Amino acid sequence: MKKTFLYFILISILFMGINFAHGDKKHKKGQDTVTVVNGDTIAVNGVMVNDSLSFANGTIVHDNSEVTEDFELTIKDVFLEHIHNKIIHFPIVLIVMSFFFSLFQFKYQKFDHTIKVMVLSAALFSIIAFLTGTNQMDPFEGTAKDWLVHLHRTFGIVTIATIVVWSIFLFVNKLKKYAWLIATLAFLIVSVTSFLGGVIAH
Repeated sequence: MKKTFLYFILISILFMGINFAHGDKKHKKGQDTVTVVNGDTIAVNGVMVNDSLSFANGTIVHDNSEVTEDFELTIKDVFLEHIHNKIIHFPIVLIVMSFFFSLFQFKYQKFDHTIKVMVLSAALFSIIAFLTGTNQMDPFEGTAKDWLVHLHRTFGIVTIATIVVWSIFLFVNKLKKYAWLIATLAFLIVSVTSFLGGVIAH
């Protein structure tokens, strides 16, 4: 029974990874397609450019006059911007790893302390992620993604509540043997929450 359950979970993870890893965003494959006429680059991937000089300089001028420039990373300027985006990966990884260690615990019976530390850490980072995410909601007010942001926030609250329940199950001896059920629930909920966050970020 346990082995069948493990196979089911692993197949589900593979399915979710293939289908939902990056939302519905299509990624560019292969090299750029450059259209050249009389020695001048007139289009890159079907997008018109003004001249070959602007293409060579890394600045493509589209026919709607938008200019795309290289991004310059300045740590001191971006460190405190969009903190939610920077912190959210910690609780996700901690929850996923805690879930896997909960499965390994069936066979090896030596990850109890590790799971407790990771779940408590996940709870802390989840609260920070929730607070910083709430502070980043204003730009979405009144936009097409407004409802999606509020749904993501709701799932964030459910995620935190599930982690708290998971912690209780881990530390109460009578409930400890059922902790893997809460671990599975937390894994599924954080998967949905992460998917929604990924769609918002696109």
